[in-house]
Amino acid sequence: MSVDKEYWQKKGEGHRQRLRDKFLEGGLERFSDEEVVEFLLTLATPRKDVKPQAREALSKFGTLSRVLSAPVDQLTRIRGLGPRMPFT
Repeated sequence: MSVDKEYWQKKGEGHRQRLRDKFLEGGLERFSDEEVVEFLLTLATPRKDVKPQAREALSKFGTLSRVLSAPVDQLTRIRGLGPRMPFT
């Protein structure tokens, strides 16, 4: 494993737990749109960083509402997103 990959894995340790804790403390109201998409993606994507996909989805569709209502065929064009996403 490369040094860069190890560094980023260690840097991200606990991130999913922090997202869960933030959700439990205040619900989705405390989340940015990016965090909502990321949180939903973590439900269907074990042990993988999904922040890049969340950012790309928001960039491509513009708003959380449009991401959540986007057709599956358009969502799955984002690398790393598949048909098992929680909002498809």
